[in-house]
This record gives sequence, C-alpha cells and structure tokens, in this order.
Amino acid sequence: MKLNKKELNNLLSIDQKVVDKIIEIHRSLEHHFDIFGAQNGKTGSYIVLVRSLSLLTVINDLLKSGKSSEAQVYFRTVHESNALSLYFIFSHFKNENTRQIEAWFAKHVNLDLKGIRKYLADISSIPEEYLETLFGDYSKLLHHTYRSIMECYKYFADFSPLKAEEKREGFEYKQAPFFGDNIYEEYIEIVHQYQNLIQLTLMTFHIGFHKVQGILNKEGIDFIEENIEHYSSPLKTKLQILETT
Repeated sequence: MKLNKKELNNLLSIDQKVVDKIIEIHRSLEHHFDIFGAQNGKTGSYIVLVRSLSLLTVINDLLKSGKSSEAQVYFRTVHESNALSLYFIFSHFKNENTRQIEAWFAKHVNLDLKGIRKYLADISSIPEEYLETLFGDYSKLLHHTYRSIMECYKYFADFSPLKAEEKREGFEYKQAPFFGDNIYEEYIEIVHQYQNLIQLTLMTFHIGFHKVQGILNKEGIDFIEENIEHYSSPLKTKLQILETT
C-alpha cells in the first residue's frame, strides 16, 4: 500500500489519538503515587514516563512537518524512559537496586544503561544482546551523519527515455520535504519505527501498571491490550486502518 502525504499525515493523526489516550490514562493514575514524597522505584516508574509521553507527541509533530531526522533524535530517549520505568518498578517490588534508585532521586544522576539492560534481560526472556543492538541502532540516529543531514536538502529528478533532468535547490532549514519514491518509502519506515515506540509504551503500561501493580481499570486494560495487538502487526496490516477512517 503506497501512501500520499495526506494519507501519511492521517495515519500520524490516528497515532496521536492513541498517544493522547495513553496520556489520559497516565494522568488518571497519579493519585496512586506520592510523586513529591516517596522517592522509590514505584514513584520513579510513574514519573519517568512523563518524558516518554511528551516526546511521542513531539515526534508526531515533527514527522507531520517532514522533519524525519529531527524526530529520530528522540527515539532513543523514548526507548530509555520505558526501559527505566520497568527497571524501577521491578526493582521496587523485588527490593533491589535501592542505592542506585536513591541516587537517581537525590543526586540527579543518570543510571547505568548497560546495567539496566542486563537487569531487564535477567528478569525477562529478552536477550541482553537484543537490547544492546536496539540501543545501538537508536544511538546512531542521534549522530550527525552525512545521510541524516542531507535529508533536508531538496533534490528533484525527472528521468525520461531520452535524458535525465534534475533540479537542486539547497538546504531547507525549517522542513525536510518528502522527495522521491525511495526517500518516501524510507519515510514510511520511520513512521513504522515511531509506531514501534508507541507499542513499547503500551507494553510498559500493561506490565508496570496492570500486571505488577494492578491499578488499571477495565477500560484502560481493554484499550491498551487492543492497541498492543494493533501495533504488534506488520506495517502493511497497520496501514489498513486508513481504509476504515
């Protein structure tokens, strides 16, 4: 299924509605946490997701405006905040990593990401190597590579049987355009990666707030489980939602 710009933006609007609902669920749970008093893993697991939810909205806005490179800079931060939330909640209920969590609150330090990945791998079926690879892939998006910078350079080409005509315009500082079929296909894949981050956030809510703490109501559980199933689908299947809107 090939999308035009309008359809792609419609897809992102649907994604934003899901993010808005997750934010609504998150807000409704605040009374379960003493966010200004209890400096422990339970509180941390809730607070750290604020950054993730905020950035999912920022990424959506950037993708709608065509700023794919700028959007991808935030992918790793969303991934990290979800991993940190799960680290916090499991540490709290297992009474582990207390010293590290206290330092996160009191000394404003970043926790060791490698240690977090190892801990999550130890308590789950996720291989540590997979988490390291995923972290590495997201890290690449933060770097100032030639490709990431040149995505905001306008280039047009019209190939005919007789000759090839091309037009170059230079850097677009406020918006990276949709240009060319190859780049456009890559852009759809970037949106797919964004949807994977939404899926990760949904799973974090399901594990942390439903399975571990049991504080989600039925409406929230149903919404999260329904959308986990949707966002777990292949990209081609997810795009079919546009046919019903």
